[in-house]
Amino acid sequence: MALKTTVSTRFQTVIPTELRKKFNIKANSKLEWIDGGKVLIVVAVPADPIGAIRGMFKGKGLADALVESRQEERRHLEEKEPRGLD
Repeated sequence: MALKTTVSTRFQTVIPTELRKKFNIKANSKLEWIDGGKVLIVVAVPADPIGAIRGMFKGKGLADALVESRQEERRHLEEKEPRGLD
């Protein structure tokens, strides 16, 4: 999504409504301005940065993912070559 705004003579600009809502930007919210070489990057800084990343790495551990992968592989092999009755 590309939205354009104009910089005023006082070097101010308006954040479009849809972006303010999407990124929960309110009065007194902090924005980080990053010089990306040929582009300017604006990042909304969360009011609670620690809370914003809490749970980011939550999920299955490596061992759980490995067990699940092996079980799926076993099911796949059994579907290809069903065991015969002896």
